[in-house]
Amino acid sequence: EVGAPYKVLLVGQRPDDALFLREALAPTAATELVPSLFACDVRRFDELPELSLVDYAAVFLLDPPPLSSRSWNLLREFAEGGGGIGVFLGRNARSNEFNSDEAQQLLPARLRWVSREATYLRPVASEHPALVWLRELSDAPWPEFPVFQSWELEADAKAGDPAPASAAVVATYANGKPALVE
Repeated sequence: EVGAPYKVLLVGQRPDDALFLREALAPTAATELVPSLFACDVRRFDELPELSLVDYAAVFLLDPPPLSSRSWNLLREFAEGGGGIGVFLGRNARSNEFNSDEAQQLLPARLRWVSREATYLRPVASEHPALVWLRELSDAPWPEFPVFQSWELEADAKAGDPAPASAAVVATYANGKPALVE
């Protein structure tokens, strides 16, 4: 059985911000050769509060700037209704904005600070749906793709873990710090 591609929303400051993720999800070069699993809609952050998310399977925020309470509430309601949310932090992230009450109703952890400890991604939990596509890259030279800055998360006060107990670490960096958290 072949179904329609999953409709996903990619949100950036400019449409060009979504280029690499859009091409990873639905390569334009393969359009005539292989049906894509995803249909990508690209929008800007200033459009987000007025969008209806009901038709999307997932929403990806690409280096989001500070968002309005209305945007955070819209995203939280979407997630509570079963929609997927991916938040990819970059230079626009501000810990005070992502640690606000509205943002923390959606996000899995509070941001602590930016670490400048060089490391690289080390995906090991390939049974997780977010990483299953990386199984065939198990022998990839991950150290050749360094990460020079990353956000550290506040540790759970009781457990002392690198992420709160309510969050699950899906992938880590080589230094053991969380890279992908749900």
